[in-house]
Amino acid sequence: MHFLRQRRAMRKRLCQICGGKPADAESMRWLLGRREYEENPWPAAVVTSHPPVCPPCGDRAVRACPHFRRGHVALRATKTSLAGVRGVLHVLGPAGPVSTEAVSVGYDDPRIRWVRAA
Repeated sequence: MHFLRQRRAMRKRLCQICGGKPADAESMRWLLGRREYEENPWPAAVVTSHPPVCPPCGDRAVRACPHFRRGHVALRATKTSLAGVRGVLHVLGPAGPVSTEAVSVGYDDPRIRWVRAA
């Protein structure tokens, strides 16, 4: 997903696939791969970089995506908040910025200035 489209979808709670109308508490669903969910299972707060999906698109994605066929979890949320960004962390090298690793950083993390969103 293009990073600007992803950001808009997260901010406005739009379906990441069709970009449809904003999700409400009844239609808001997030699809997570099994491994992603198992890192922080409910009732812990679930942190993801994936925007929500509407039910029709979610159903199609589960049938079409090999990643989801290996195991997935569909979650509904009544409360959401934007927490940070995911991307490639850079450090200052002798000739300029050098990429290091993929990270998730909170908006209050000083490293956020060195993350190229993805």
